[in-house]
Amino acid sequence: MLRSILCSLVALGGFVSYASADKDKTDAKAKEAKIAKVDAKTRAATVKMKSEGKDVEHTFKLADDIEYMDNTGKVATIDIFTAGDMVFLVESEGQITKMKKNDKDAKITKIDAKKGTATVQMKHAGKDVEHTFKLADDIEYMDSTGKVATAEIFTAGDEVVLVECDGQITKMKKHDKTAPVSVPKGK
Repeated sequence: MLRSILCSLVALGGFVSYASADKDKTDAKAKEAKIAKVDAKTRAATVKMKSEGKDVEHTFKLADDIEYMDNTGKVATIDIFTAGDMVFLVESEGQITKMKKNDKDAKITKIDAKKGTATVQMKHAGKDVEHTFKLADDIEYMDSTGKVATAEIFTAGDEVVLVECDGQITKMKKHDKTAPVSVPKGK
């Protein structure tokens, strides 16, 4: 289950600008990380990220005036962040001062559970682009209510929220257009 710690679209040729564009909208100092644990009571988060070319785990205090944002940049609360989530964070003096979700809204154009692939359309610079991802062996599927599901509920045309890690989709949830978007909770 050990994956590369820094999971992003950066690893995919031609998609480098996704992570960069999201990062730029968040903060020029933002670093990409994967949440290992977040604890609202102790106001601490443990994240895995790259440091000097190596994968490391850090535990940071959450600043009293921390800014939480969803994947669109809208104000959010700590409740939307769970283990396994990809985020952009800004750290200062051992405290996280900003944290933004790094999940993606997409539309399925083709999904093949037997081959273990999904082709999706995603927005980039105001345009729809299409890319095929591998479905992770331990992918988490959720229906629009957040209940555990299987790949069979997903069909071409479905709008989803997904988390991508090293070119693989690790979480996919049907997007309920009438409810606020939330990403499935980590394991």
